[in-house]
Amino acid sequence: MDAIVMIVLASMVAYALQFLKLRYKTVLGLWLLLGMMVPASAIVLPLYTTVRTFGLVNTHLGVILCDVALALPVFVFLFESYFKKIPMALHEAAKVDGASEWQIYRRIVMPASTPVIITTALLEFVWSWNDLLLRLLLLPQDSNRTLAVGLLFFQGSQTRDIAGLSAGTVIMALPVVALFLIFQGHFVRGMTQGAVK
Repeated sequence: MDAIVMIVLASMVAYALQFLKLRYKTVLGLWLLLGMMVPASAIVLPLYTTVRTFGLVNTHLGVILCDVALALPVFVFLFESYFKKIPMALHEAAKVDGASEWQIYRRIVMPASTPVIITTALLEFVWSWNDLLLRLLLLPQDSNRTLAVGLLFFQGSQTRDIAGLSAGTVIMALPVVALFLIFQGHFVRGMTQGAVK
């Protein structure tokens, strides 16, 4: 779910930064860059306090909102670097033909951005699938526990079931490996398309 939210938000912000004439575009870009510099572990306590204030502890919505807020700058820059490959003349021609910004975004820019959409979905899935800190903090109930947190609690203070932990680790890695094998061509294109001029 958070991958879908991330694709929509990051692509819209990147579209605005790339194609629209915004007054404070540089300030917004610097603000996003600042968001990339701050690690999640440095703001985990204020983040928890904010989520608790809104009553979203132990809800998947709270985790999704935190995931999106922490990773959005990375994916905005990923989308923006990909959108730079789309000619500005294509955008201007669509405007001359009477298309609105929403129509250009939905019918021209996003269909041409399949590799970066798949890359964003894969990376967001991997980050949320493997995340331990936010899930451990924001989903304390056993019923909401994710696989990464479950593996942490799979060992006791005196004993460790090495075979069980190994099996759980393999089970946790299988979806990520399978998705990467299926979409590796799109993933590599999405990561490298905007990297070189």
